[in-house]
Amino acid sequence: DTLSVSLVTGAVRRGRIPITLAEGELALLLALAREQRSQSVPELTDMLWPDHDEQSAVRSLQSRIHRLRGRLGDPSAIENLAQGYRLRPGVVVDLWHAEHFLRQVAPVKTMQASAVVQLDALRHVFGTKRPTPLASWEWYGPIEVRVAAVARTARLRLGEHWMRSGDHKAALDCAQELIAADDLDEAGWELSIRAHLGAGSVSEGQRDFRAYRELLARELAAEPSPSLAALVHSERNGHAS
Repeated sequence: DTLSVSLVTGAVRRGRIPITLAEGELALLLALAREQRSQSVPELTDMLWPDHDEQSAVRSLQSRIHRLRGRLGDPSAIENLAQGYRLRPGVVVDLWHAEHFLRQVAPVKTMQASAVVQLDALRHVFGTKRPTPLASWEWYGPIEVRVAAVARTARLRLGEHWMRSGDHKAALDCAQELIAADDLDEAGWELSIRAHLGAGSVSEGQRDFRAYRELLARELAAEPSPSLAALVHSERNGHAS
């Protein structure tokens, strides 16, 4: 059965059967899963045992590799190469697959239904908060950035799809999720404004623009992009005429 590892939730499965790991074993597995390439011993020890001396950290790594292989029930799942350690090709890691999928699915005028379903799943699964014990690992920060980027891209792609399809309510849902994740994300505010304008709610679009402009001024002493301002102003003038 296929071994699958989730960098989003920390879940590990052999086929459909969950594998329970101690926190240290899970940390090592997720550290290996963050990259498809081989990772050197110093790279792994500096990440997982930053306060240990070199010899102690290397012994801890070797011991944990041994225990983790036993827990996974497949010693070959972790390969020992000249350059270091890596997960064997064929191990399924959710973040790898999500990033690959988004690279392959470029924005298009008409999106296949299967792509919409996958984007919707990524939007929800990758948009969750970091669970315990992942929240306590400082080295997990760069992974969390990648996870958030997947959720953001999925929401943007879906939002554009729903705008093209004329489903402004669904587009607005994606926009609100983008803004909730990062209230300074102009792409989220633009999608929200366009969704309101597309639905004929000009006043709501103008309200969002004012809210974003005030937020930018307060937080960054900045202004919305000229293109966003032009979008709102042109709609305002058209509505007035």
